[in-house]
Amino acid sequence: MILFKGRSYRKQYNPMKPIKIGYKVWCLADSKSGYVLTFAIYTGKSNSSPSPGDTLGEWIVINLSVHLRNTGVLVTFDNFFMSINLMNELRTRKIYAVGAVRNNRKGLSGALKEKTKMNRGEYTYKTKGCVAANKRINSMPVFMLTNVNNPAAVTSVNRKNKDGTKSTVPCPAAISHYNTRIGAVHRFDQFRERYAIGRFTLKKYSE
Repeated sequence: MILFKGRSYRKQYNPMKPIKIGYKVWCLADSKSGYVLTFAIYTGKSNSSPSPGDTLGEWIVINLSVHLRNTGVLVTFDNFFMSINLMNELRTRKIYAVGAVRNNRKGLSGALKEKTKMNRGEYTYKTKGCVAANKRINSMPVFMLTNVNNPAAVTSVNRKNKDGTKSTVPCPAAISHYNTRIGAVHRFDQFRERYAIGRFTLKKYSE
């Protein structure tokens, strides 16, 4: 969100954001540097809005990743954008992806949604075509989708226990890749806030 309180039909209101009024901008950023590669200003419904079969999140990812087609690059995004259809579409474009998914998304395996007793750190997975769905128990169930990682592949991550000690626990590779790459747009927001070039002034200029 870019703060703006003037008159503009492009202005959006989002009470869940630190900046509640302004321009909503969708960004694709480099996972290491936070450098924004491309962006799109949200202007509400338009002729180029999603078709009835697409969600807004799917439409955003497809449009921002047009120049990544046939590159085999890995992109990550959160559960607002994620869906089974999006993962299949990206794979046909030779774009790999991994991200969190909401457990009520259409097409997600019912077996993963079932409330089964699992201890913290345990996980399970289901596959369909080129898409794999992981469910891992942390403080609460975490659901992930990937079209690139082997769902059986496991790595180790460090976790802080309640008594302050640290322990090593197994973690699906898809979740590990997601955690190390997500947050690039937030990093850009931090840089933009700390090194802002705009300055307030009391000087008035006459025409």
